[in-house]
Amino acid sequence: MQSQLQSSFVTRSLRDVLGLERYRIVGDVVTLLISSDDANGELTLHEAVSVYREGVAMRTHIHPEQTQYVRVLEGVIGYHIGDYSGIAQPGDIIVMPAGVAHRTWTAQPGESRTLVLTAPGGFDHTIRSFGEPVDAAARPTTDISESDIDEVCERMLASDTSIVPQMCQ
Repeated sequence: MQSQLQSSFVTRSLRDVLGLERYRIVGDVVTLLISSDDANGELTLHEAVSVYREGVAMRTHIHPEQTQYVRVLEGVIGYHIGDYSGIAQPGDIIVMPAGVAHRTWTAQPGESRTLVLTAPGGFDHTIRSFGEPVDAAARPTTDISESDIDEVCERMLASDTSIVPQMCQ
């Protein structure tokens, strides 16, 4: 369904849900909802669906210039932000300030679903660069190992991404 709304507040046409970009990144399914191009560089908005993986999670990393706001929609999310650790339930918002080391993971068996706003924009470029395109039926997988995370680190180190400094050590 392509439908152009006539308003100064709408920056692009509405798209059918099947027209959204989806990627698999280290087993998670990420749906890009608003790209930085859609928002004049001000933000990126994506949904992430993950699954519990005992002992395997994305490594601690830093976004030097971007703050991330994570709204937990389903499941339980564990997080480390700087020296602080905690657990977030549905409805909670986790704020990961620019320049502060952080990581999140699904903290109990089952799936989790989060809505992630990153500001300023640009995180969509990382999603596209390091994700594998998938369709709307894709589900997160538990079939992820430390070597899969190492592979993503190697690819990030070979590129010009700002989130690498601490992640791949």
